[in-house]
Amino acid sequence: MTFVTDKYSSPAEYLKLIGGAYDTKFKYRIFGKEDNLFERLARALPDDRFAGLKRQRVFLASNLPRLLAAGDSASLKKASNFEINFLRTAVNDVKSIEKDERATKIAFIISGIADEFKEAVERYVGAAGEDPDLAKDKGFKATAQQIYSKLRSIIAYQKIRLTHENQYYNTSIVSATRKLDEIQSLLASFTPGQAAESATAPAGESGSVDVTV
Repeated sequence: MTFVTDKYSSPAEYLKLIGGAYDTKFKYRIFGKEDNLFERLARALPDDRFAGLKRQRVFLASNLPRLLAAGDSASLKKASNFEINFLRTAVNDVKSIEKDERATKIAFIISGIADEFKEAVERYVGAAGEDPDLAKDKGFKATAQQIYSKLRSIIAYQKIRLTHENQYYNTSIVSATRKLDEIQSLLASFTPGQAAESATAPAGESGSVDVTV
């Protein structure tokens, strides 16, 4: 019987080869699972930026499910803070490669970031209404606005590049732009440190809604 290792000078060489293949296969996975957004971006990064991004993604994956499962306002806000910190790093990484990578690839990555960004902002704004904290809420909003501005800048630049390539419509750009429009509205309506208003209007003595002016 012929073993696959017969093609190599030694078993050690074969083990080194399959070890490298294993490392490549799992390099872009988080806890062995596929992560589309992380992989899209990480494959385009140099090693120094890749290492930092993966550390943050692993940290996020370690904590996000637990915090979301807890479900209380403090946990949901913490989850969004962890997510927004990762996204800030991801956006800065995109900025570092936006001139070198293909515009279509950057647009695809940005679309994925916008999806997660919207989820994080929606979650935080909803939880903040139940558990307001002026300092923390101001910090989150400021960070979110920074990410928002950078994403708008990246999109504007990629639209110019795509136009030069005679691509006047890109679904990733359209999707990301719509998400950012929604995020802009969320942030504009979010007042740090302020509890959400009651959804029920006060009733008059008769039990009907008081509309007296």
